[in-house]
Formats: sequence, structure tokens, C-alpha cells
Amino acid sequence: MQKYRIFLAKTAMKQFTITFFLLCASLFSLTNCSTTNKATTANKMEKSEPVYRELIDIISKQPGVQVKKVGGSYDITIRSKGTFLTSHQPLYVVDGLAVGTSYDDVANMVQVTDVDRIRVLKGSEATQYGSRGGNGVIEIYLKKGL
Repeated sequence: MQKYRIFLAKTAMKQFTITFFLLCASLFSLTNCSTTNKATTANKMEKSEPVYRELIDIISKQPGVQVKKVGGSYDITIRSKGTFLTSHQPLYVVDGLAVGTSYDDVANMVQVTDVDRIRVLKGSEATQYGSRGGNGVIEIYLKKGL
């Protein structure tokens, strides 16, 4: 407990005791914090994950992925734009099952709250899926599986 003197006027002096406390909380739990170690307090608190409303929000944050909204759907590109006659859509794989190149089908099948992690494969990593992985692969892993 620290004591401070507060001067109210030149002739009057009153002594106050001020008690400091620090409460650390996050969205999920309370954490132990100490007023003696203020420099590391922020690092000890849990950082909450960003809240995503749609699957496209997670996919668009992945490195190397470009997302454009076209009409009511999304145009997702991992590598290059492709040619006039070929598709440039990536292959979507959900828990090891290749489900196609349509984002809309995947978005209807997968709830964003069920997603554990997303992995984007490009180049030689995507060759395990053969020619279907030529435009890149978006692997989606669910918390509980399909």
C-alpha cells in the first residue's frame, strides 16, 4: 500500500491512502495479474481469437490468397489467374475429402464455428492432389470431422 500527500491549499494539508488493484480478465477466463510486474501483465492475459462470421473471412486472411466478390459469389485465386478457357479456382479439401472447386458448395457444407484450421497449399505442396491441385488447394480441417 502506498501513501500519497495531496496538497489542497497552502495552509491545509490532508493525507490520503490510495489503494491500487489490478483486475485482469479476458473473454474466456480470469488470469492472475500482479501490480508489481506491470510490464508483463498485458502479455500474460489471453488474447482472444478474431471472430469470423463466414468461411470467406478466414480464407481471405491466408497468405497468398486473393479474394474478389463477383455478383453473389466469390472469386478466389491462389496462384495465377489461369487462361480464358481454364478455371483458376482452387481445390477444396475438407478433412481429407476433395469436395470440388466451388466455394459456394464448401460454404454451404462447413460452418465457420466448426473450423479448426485452414491450410493453403500451392506449388509443389499441391501436387499430392494431381492436376486438380494445379490452381492450389485449400485444406479445411474441422474440430469434430465430417
